[in-house]
Amino acid sequence: MTTNESAPGEETRGAEDERLSGGYVTSESTRHPYIVAVEMLADSADRERAIFETAWSAGYAAGFDAGTEIGYDCAEAQMAEAWAPVAESVRRLGRTLNHAELELRRWDGRREEFGKPRPGDYMGGPVSWDGRRASA
Repeated sequence: MTTNESAPGEETRGAEDERLSGGYVTSESTRHPYIVAVEMLADSADRERAIFETAWSAGYAAGFDAGTEIGYDCAEAQMAEAWAPVAESVRRLGRTLNHAELELRRWDGRREEFGKPRPGDYMGGPVSWDGRRASA
C-alpha cells in the first residue's frame, strides 16, 4: 500500500489503494483490514529473514576469524615450546666449546681430512646381495 503525499496548502487525501485503479481508500474500500495485516506481516517476515541471514553471515565470519586467530596463537605457542630446548642446547654448546672443538665436531675430525675415505665407506666395485664385498 502506498500513500499520496500532498504539497503544502493542498487538501490531504487518503492513502492510494493498489487494488483500485487510481482510486483512494475510503470507507467503501474492498480491502479487508485482515488482508492488509497479512500483507504487512508477509513483508515483515521477509525483512526478518534477510536481517537474520545477514546477521548469521556476519556472526559466522567473525567466529571464523576468531577461530583462525586462536589457532595461529596455539600453533605459535606449540612451536615456541618445541623450539625452546633446541635453542637452549645451541646456546649451551656455544658457551662451552671453543672454535677448535666445534670444528672437530662439525667435520668429524679435522677439516682437511673431511673428504678422505673412512672405515665402512663404499670404495666402488660390485656388491653381493648379502652385503659382503665380492672378491675379485
